Amino acid sequence: FFFVGAPVSFVVGWLADSINRSPLYSATVFVGEIGCLMTAFVKTYPALYACRVLTGISIGGAIPVIYSVLADLYPANQRAGIAAVVTTGTGLGMGIGQVIAGSP
Repeated sequence: FFFVGAPVSFVVGWLADSINRSPLYSATVFVGEIGCLMTAFVKTYPALYACRVLTGISIGGAIPVIYSVLADLYPANQRAGIAAVVTTGTGLGMGIGQVIAGSP
């Protein structure tokens, strides 16, 4: 995820300041969902890798848009707390998802 998502986050972060965020966020989520859907049909490792690359693009793109929207919705004195809640929720979601999936 990092090698694809990190560069994408810079591009999408810049775009989030330049264009309407709703279609931008929708596009990043759509790319990720296509990757997730295609995972069910892969037969080879390169195909699985391509699906995971799409997911990395999606995550790398969605995160800067989410924090940009938070900055618009909340006053400066509340942003740190709201960002902490979102970040904590993201981490807990990943951890709980791995436990449910059976990962050690």
